[in-house]
Amino acid sequence: MYHWTDDMIRFMTDASAYGNYHRKLAEIILPYLEGTTRLCDAGCGLGDLSIALSPSIPEITAIDIKPQAINVLRRHCTERNISNIRTINHDIHSCPPPEPYDGMVFCYFGRSEDILNIAGEQCRGTVVVIKKNYSRHRFSVGNYPTGHDDYTHMQTILQSKKIPFENRRISLEFGQPFRCFEDVRTFFKCYSRDEDPSVLTDEFLYSKVIQTGKDDFPLYMPHRRESGIICFRSEDLQ
Repeated sequence: MYHWTDDMIRFMTDASAYGNYHRKLAEIILPYLEGTTRLCDAGCGLGDLSIALSPSIPEITAIDIKPQAINVLRRHCTERNISNIRTINHDIHSCPPPEPYDGMVFCYFGRSEDILNIAGEQCRGTVVVIKKNYSRHRFSVGNYPTGHDDYTHMQTILQSKKIPFENRRISLEFGQPFRCFEDVRTFFKCYSRDEDPSVLTDEFLYSKVIQTGKDDFPLYMPHRRESGIICFRSEDLQ
């Protein structure tokens, strides 16, 4: 289960504010959600996708099991005067709505089987799933696999159950800005899967970033997040 540290929250908040990843992602998935009025962002994390969708969806319920993440989203909603996002700090598996949602989004949520179970129980309309579409860990020196439950695996499960779906590959820039070089080192210590921290040499770290010429974020790590979108109807799960 994902664990948010203060550094991870800081890095993700900076990355989301610096670029337009979540706005672009929202633009891509909104056509799938046409007509949706009650959307659930399942496992919403810090809620940046919920915020990006909020101008277009009348009512969004953002659920995450981690209080650190939900607290960040609540603060951002207050700061931006966003009133149509309802936040819930709970395990979505045991948090069904009084009435089924007419749309659900699962963005980098976790196990495909869990997504199908939750969507079947809690949704009566469109389900949009965003899955990773890469096989190797992105922020390690060593060559570490990310696991098999990805974009391809989700499609395989739906095909085996004869559930019709739409799918699309996407590639969006979602790089990381840094305030100083020490933050580069901290970032890789947070996310690297390398057991030996000595492999995170200055030479390696400098090779990952570029100079921006900006005072607030003088360093930037370019990175394109490769993902796949899968869309299906919850009634087809029955």
